[in-house]
Amino acid sequence: MDLKQGVSIIAVMVAAYGSTGARAQTATVTPADTNILNLLSPFLGLNATEIGRQTLRDNLQQSIATNNAAPPQQQKLAISDKSGIVAEGLGPVLGGLHTASLARDAKAPNSPIRQVDEMMSKALTLSASAVTTTKNYFANGAAINPGTVTAGYVPVRAVAPPGYSLPTFGDLPNAKDSVYNLAYGVSNGQPGQNVYGNSRPLQVSSQINRFDPTAINSVATSSAFPSGHTTYAYTYGTLFAMLVPEQFQGVLSRAAEFSKSRVVLGVHYPLDLAAGRSLSLYSLSQALTNPLYINNAATTGTALNLPSLFTAVQAPYRGSLAAQCGDTVAACAASAANTANNPYAASAANQAAYRQGLTFGLPTLTFAQAPREAAPAGGPDPSILLATLYGGSTAAARTIAPNGGLHGQLATDTIQQIVVNTQTNALAALYGTPWSYWSRLDLYSAAGYFGNVTGTLRMDGTDRLTTNATIGSGGALYANGTITGLATVGSGGLLGGTGTVGGVTALSGGTVAPGNSIGTLSVAGNVAFAAGSTYQVEANAAGRSDRIAASGAAALSGGTVQVLAAGGTYDPRTQYTILDAASGVSGQFAGVTANLAFLSPSLRYRPNAVDLTLTRNDLAFATVAQTRNQAAVATAIQAGGAGTGSYDRTVGLTTPEAVGAFQALTGDIHASAITAEFETAFFVREAILGRMRRGARPGDGEATDYGRLPAAYTADLPGRRAAPVPVPIRVLDPRVFGVWGQGFGSFGQARSDGNAASLSRQTSGFILGADARVAGGVRFGLAGGYTVTNLDTAGRLQSGVIESGFGGVYGGYEHGPVSLRLGAVYADNAARLRRTVLFAGVTDTAAARTGGATIQGFGELGYKVFLGGGAPSGGETGPAPVTTPSYIEPFVGGAYVSIRRDRFAETGGVAALTGFARDYDLGTATAGLRAQASLDLGLGVPVSVHGLLGYRRAFGDVVPTALLAFGATGPTFLTAGIPIDRDALVAEAGLDLRVSANTTLGVAYTGQAGRRAEDHAVKGNFTYRF
Repeated sequence: MDLKQGVSIIAVMVAAYGSTGARAQTATVTPADTNILNLLSPFLGLNATEIGRQTLRDNLQQSIATNNAAPPQQQKLAISDKSGIVAEGLGPVLGGLHTASLARDAKAPNSPIRQVDEMMSKALTLSASAVTTTKNYFANGAAINPGTVTAGYVPVRAVAPPGYSLPTFGDLPNAKDSVYNLAYGVSNGQPGQNVYGNSRPLQVSSQINRFDPTAINSVATSSAFPSGHTTYAYTYGTLFAMLVPEQFQGVLSRAAEFSKSRVVLGVHYPLDLAAGRSLSLYSLSQALTNPLYINNAATTGTALNLPSLFTAVQAPYRGSLAAQCGDTVAACAASAANTANNPYAASAANQAAYRQGLTFGLPTLTFAQAPREAAPAGGPDPSILLATLYGGSTAAARTIAPNGGLHGQLATDTIQQIVVNTQTNALAALYGTPWSYWSRLDLYSAAGYFGNVTGTLRMDGTDRLTTNATIGSGGALYANGTITGLATVGSGGLLGGTGTVGGVTALSGGTVAPGNSIGTLSVAGNVAFAAGSTYQVEANAAGRSDRIAASGAAALSGGTVQVLAAGGTYDPRTQYTILDAASGVSGQFAGVTANLAFLSPSLRYRPNAVDLTLTRNDLAFATVAQTRNQAAVATAIQAGGAGTGSYDRTVGLTTPEAVGAFQALTGDIHASAITAEFETAFFVREAILGRMRRGARPGDGEATDYGRLPAAYTADLPGRRAAPVPVPIRVLDPRVFGVWGQGFGSFGQARSDGNAASLSRQTSGFILGADARVAGGVRFGLAGGYTVTNLDTAGRLQSGVIESGFGGVYGGYEHGPVSLRLGAVYADNAARLRRTVLFAGVTDTAAARTGGATIQGFGELGYKVFLGGGAPSGGETGPAPVTTPSYIEPFVGGAYVSIRRDRFAETGGVAALTGFARDYDLGTATAGLRAQASLDLGLGVPVSVHGLLGYRRAFGDVVPTALLAFGATGPTFLTAGIPIDRDALVAEAGLDLRVSANTTLGVAYTGQAGRRAEDHAVKGNFTYRF
């Protein structure tokens, strides 16, 4: 039932589906219509999101803009398209033959044109039902609304069939509000608006140019969403395109124009068109593939066997056109008479116009924001709509196109890739929903896909394409089946695969890369490489490579052979044949490159072939290194030579892979562990110095000190009571023995210097000590303890644990404000280090256990400056409280640290290292200021706070190195660890609480920070004197 002689689409819909009165007996929706309602359900929620509201605003503005911008010729077409035909898209000749047949034989029994018209009409029954139900439901929730306005009409709510549900959003749909009316500020009760809801553009906006006064006729009770005309256009248009695939794009171009006419008239919005198009394509795909839809009235309402109807009319209709044309349909379609002055002929301009109409200026997302979408699970497959072009491998496709399509026989999976690759940008408000997928379908581009291959298409081995293929920018065609035509690779395109093509032409910027990994691309014809093209060849150490095998000639006019060699153990010289041409090779490539750092490529030209040779070059391994450590290990690997594990595993690497391998093999944690041991020594040293700095207890000094006690001078004033005043008195604390302890935990990080890997460390430990004051005020003590330090680098590729048990002696002396503190500590270290070595072709774990020792001696000299006029008291003697002193103490100190590392041998595979014993000597000089003060916290016990700030300078072996070798006898190399900061800030802050006359508890922070490294610790301590 093609539209003709002024018959409106509304009449067609009524004829196809029946009157609303005939359907008013039931409110139950068919399963097929329910599927459409759920497909388009995102429409109901558009007002709820900002992007949805923006889409609705643009929806109206695009309607107004399109209507206002239409020139007289387009206005005339829009009026004509109220009852136009889409068969015009067949072209002047074929379209004219169709129109003439329709006028002559439409009523002739069994005429091909009548059979086609009846098939189209029955197909429209399915989509017309869906349009009618969707218009009503999204307007006011009813399945059916009367065609004429009835006073007091109350819509009957639609009912879902058993096992289905109808979509809702909030309280939508309802009899009062609808999506468009809410968005555009109108209601169905207002004069001039749609009585059921979802008023049309010319009803909601005075800006619409009503150049056709009759446009409003018959739409007062027909809601805008979706467009019935669009549904008709794409139902008829798609079926015509399938019947005459030679004009597939032309018919779709006409369908899109027909659809746009509704916006030009002012009776539809862009969203209506998107919904009508999606509805049509979805329904046709279901009707052609889904057994539940085929000849099953329980699903569709009216039994429809569309595959049977289509196949029954296909051959007679095409035969009729051929007979009238006097040639094959393909020849008639391609004739000058059919292509000249044909506004619907396939062209880039028509493709762009078609694609623009899919989104119509509504908000979209980029492909980065919304990648192309696969068909929703459980839904129909639109690739069936391309069956007469490309065939298909499903039973449904074999029914429609048993001998393949116009362009050959492709697997359904291949056609589905084409459908996805040609999708347009997603409408932002729909992305992620099934409607988004169907609204993005661009069958126009899919029909002409091989004229400009986009995206990645991997053909099936059974595919047979009988047309030429041009691969455009960003396109990649893996020809794993057969292409009988010529494959042209444009700039930015890539041709690969292991099938057969009729010929290959690589233009400037194009790339030919045989295989899907390593493989052979066969050419049943000639091969040509233009200047600026690329022949990309994969190769491996086993002697296999990509290859082009041509039965014709190979013309090489330049271009580059780009070798992508896999890692492996390569012979000093490996040869590959990369191009065979039975009819000879002429010309040469302009050059050859390879990704391997230590293998150089060269080409040899024979009369019928081109060979590639990879030869070990003289490039020093260290030249690709990016750090000193990498250069050192690279030199050692190269010195080991062929046959050694490390050499054989790296000689065949690309430059980036070689850099990664050298970094993984440096073993820098063995040197960086020395840095960690040095920082651990700092915490032990600070614990002992802290004990001596604090004296016998918080606020105390050592030996005999000056303090102040309240006293009265009464000798010269007998009988008179004098006011007490503080009087300096020398006191000596009788408690000469003390025991103390400290526990600490720290975390730190040393950032990379660009050579060694960054290192994080966590240290915990404890120290216990005892001391006594001997004659002359000298305090002497012993201390010992245990620490454990955990190390790891980024990603824990290198990690370790260092345990230390230590013991030491210390002593101090105070004379007035001057304090001298000295100490020495010996620590026995046990380290367990582990490396995970990962690079191309190698996964190895190397582990080592090693021992060593840390010896340090240190000293500090300070001078106290008492604040507030008080010197420190020597204790509590007498009933009056003792005044606790406050002071600052400038100090200087120094330390010598010697660290010894024993020899070790890692367990593991090719990455295992041997380390040689080494000694490291370091010194530090520190200058700073310490302060102490008392606080009254209302606890009833003395509290003191103390702090320290200083500058530390390190010297000696501040860049620790490890002497390593691969295995027991391999060449040695020196790897450097994380440097010890030469300059660092040291700080401490703490609080001590004297809980009894003999016992003190304290907590403190200590740390140091340099340019690259920092460590922070929290420690708790106690002191007991007796």
